[in-house]
Amino acid sequence: MSLFVKILGSGEKVRKARQERKVDKLPEREELLNKKTEFLKKRIDQELLCAKKNCRKNRRAALQALRRKKWCEKHLNHVDCSSEAMRSAHEHACSEIINKVNDLMKEIMEEEEEEEEEAAASLISSVSQKVEFDERLKLKHLRFP
Repeated sequence: MSLFVKILGSGEKVRKARQERKVDKLPEREELLNKKTEFLKKRIDQELLCAKKNCRKNRRAALQALRRKKWCEKHLNHVDCSSEAMRSAHEHACSEIINKVNDLMKEIMEEEEEEEEEAAASLISSVSQKVEFDERLKLKHLRFP
């Protein structure tokens, strides 16, 4: 049974490690997608020029260039969608980290406030006990002499 638990338990750790690696690679992948976008835009312009050149002389080559242009536009659309998804994932990861840090800061501040209140309460109680003790001693001394 312990082997089974070890296997299942380590799976969760591996998933967390993979997620952390993915978050670390998001800027690199976003940069790669930006490069693909630029390349596809240049290629679309080239295919359009090729189609314009061949529209009167070689109709078949012009149609093929337009098909390639259409494919590039479709691929560019997919790249843009994935780029937006990467940006939103990156922003979400950053905001999630910021939220965790803020929560920790709030907890620390609350704990510090509680400790200060406890310290003040213990100081007040110790001072009040000394005063009561002193008053009782005075009262005892006043009664007996």
